[in-house]
Amino acid sequence: MGPADVRANHAIQRHEVEKVIDLRQPEATESLDGLRIAAVHEWLSARAGSEILFEEMARALPNAELFALTRNEDVDFDFGGRPVLTTPVQKLGVLGERRGLTLPLMPAAWHQLSNADFDIVVSSTHAFGREFARGHEGVHCNYVHAPMRYAWTPELDGRASRFGPVSPAARALLKRIDRRSVAGVTSFAANSRAVAKRIEEFYDRDATVIHPPVNVEEFKTVERDPQGYLLAVSRWIPYK
Repeated sequence: MGPADVRANHAIQRHEVEKVIDLRQPEATESLDGLRIAAVHEWLSARAGSEILFEEMARALPNAELFALTRNEDVDFDFGGRPVLTTPVQKLGVLGERRGLTLPLMPAAWHQLSNADFDIVVSSTHAFGREFARGHEGVHCNYVHAPMRYAWTPELDGRASRFGPVSPAARALLKRIDRRSVAGVTSFAANSRAVAKRIEEFYDRDATVIHPPVNVEEFKTVERDPQGYLLAVSRWIPYK
């Protein structure tokens, strides 16, 4: 198979995987039969927005092998009984949940998991998850919840202050690592137009906007009583 054939094959696989990531065309999984697929998520600490999306991604890719930096065994995730392979950071126990401490370890930790035998990698990221696919020669479709905020938009994320007085140098290093991981991505998806704009600005890449799964039926019965203000609901985290 020559380079042109490889590119054409990648384009077909990318198209099919994008339909799966869209989560609205489950029949697309039929065209992926026989391919070895890895589904990757940053860390599984709580069953919140990005984790629920990863559950849906896993459901749409029933034959995919699942990977995460760490997994909180006390949280009941729904992966249909499938195991999630984690990185060596998992062995740090409670310390592994302290992201400020483990941040420098994350790229190397991801490299401990082999991607050599996978035809397709589908990643769900907001930090270093793309490092799993570093050097991967197959298709890599990346769903981005946000480019690493504490590197690219520290004004939105107070965690950047943890780097102390050397924060500009630390952020420059994080950006270099982040950009490096972008090179192997075949196709980007973003959870919103705002994130798609950041992908274009920071990575110089286009992204398809695929909104995360939300059960809107739960909100159809809510009584609307306009009072001249906007109500936002999220986890009680400063950057949100």
